[in-house]
Amino acid sequence: MWCFKNALCVFSLSFHGLVFSLKFRKQFYVGVSDIMDRVNNLLDIIDMKDRVISSDTMHKMTFDPICYDSIEQKLKPHIKKSIGFLVNSIGNQDER
Repeated sequence: MWCFKNALCVFSLSFHGLVFSLKFRKQFYVGVSDIMDRVNNLLDIIDMKDRVISSDTMHKMTFDPICYDSIEQKLKPHIKKSIGFLVNSIGNQDER
């Protein structure tokens, strides 16, 4: 966690690296890897597909600031839905 929290920019190959970059509001890039479904889904939601890099696209990297207010607004309905699912699932556990 310390590394993410104190980084100026995060380069990651994982979904969790992307999530922690967003959580700590860091500049980030995600490298192309074999497991990209969750990464692509999240990048689609926040409209940040330009943050995926490969050896062919590294020269296009910019360090333009990311507007985290916009990202957080795009994530709000998904977070609300996830919390609702968890609360409902926990509530259903009591009925078993």
